[in-house]
Amino acid sequence: MVAVRCCRGFRFRFLLFFFFSFSPYLSLSLSEEEALLKLKKSFTNTNALSNWVGSSPCKWAGVVCTDGIVSGLHLGKMGLSGTIDIDALKQLKGLRTLSFVDDNFSGKIPDFQLLGALKSLLLTNNDFSGEIPKDYFSKMSSLKKVYLAGNKFTGKIPESLTQLKNLMELHLENNQFSGAIPDFKQKGITQLDMSNNKLEGAIPDDMSKYNAKSFAGNGQLCGAPLQPCKDKATPPSPSPSPSPSQESSTPETPTTPPPVTRKRSRTPSR
Repeated sequence: MVAVRCCRGFRFRFLLFFFFSFSPYLSLSLSEEEALLKLKKSFTNTNALSNWVGSSPCKWAGVVCTDGIVSGLHLGKMGLSGTIDIDALKQLKGLRTLSFVDDNFSGKIPDFQLLGALKSLLLTNNDFSGEIPKDYFSKMSSLKKVYLAGNKFTGKIPESLTQLKNLMELHLENNQFSGAIPDFKQKGITQLDMSNNKLEGAIPDDMSKYNAKSFAGNGQLCGAPLQPCKDKATPPSPSPSPSPSQESSTPETPTTPPPVTRKRSRTPSR
């Protein structure tokens, strides 16, 4: 009996030690209300979210619910800025749509790639900048709508966008993307806009079906549906000079000396 008590006591102390040792690394689950209030704290200028109080987040401004579960945050045109707490968003297990259209966020793109169940990511007309890693969207296979227009993104268009099999709408216009366009072969894309960037090179053949307006404002782009690409003129190659062996094997044609015209000597006068 004593041995059993000692064993239980040891097990209890071990669990306490484990909890307090590793608790900083454990992610505590939050309710949707707690997660949204945590998200709000990461924003500045939150006047538009003044009704985020009480225990019914489905009635809060910009919050969309499906069957009582938060499925969308439509927080556009609210003048929001600051940071975006991704850890808080991760607590919203039913979140499928995230919109910050026409707000005032800046800096590099947040870690939205950690929200793998998103179907719509709408960031149009903010002040995000910098390059987006090429594999950024590789774990966001559910995405159908990606709106990154009207920011200051630079670098190449992330190749991982071409891996989104469900992609239907892609807006990258009015940024500073550069380099060649990756080949988008998705057949379900109904809206595509890459205008007014710094893209260059030939438009992939699979993308020639889109309207020319989708690529306008990229001075170095060519190919259908824009103007044909100009082939670089190839300079004529110089004729090869004969090798020494060829020179020695070619017999020389003897040259005939011109006939010598002998002048008559003048007869001395007598």
